[in-house]
Amino acid sequence: MKLGTRHVLPFAISLLSHLQSAVDELQKRGITVDDDLFQKFVAQKLQNWNPKINGIPVMDNKTRIHAIGFVSGIALNLMRGKK
Repeated sequence: MKLGTRHVLPFAISLLSHLQSAVDELQKRGITVDDDLFQKFVAQKLQNWNPKINGIPVMDNKTRIHAIGFVSGIALNLMRGKK
């Protein structure tokens, strides 16, 4: 299977939306937020996220757990690295 931009772009836009939501939440809470508590916030936001690529659902439970760590980790790193 060859993936092109048009296949992945809707997923990427959706991922960006969730990442922006996480960054916005950190701006409200402050960057000293407890990492585990923040991951729970992101988990709540991603619980109904069911993205598809090329019409194929790509989010199972294991992948969702990784996505929660990915989104929350990037948001935390971005905000903590911002000077």
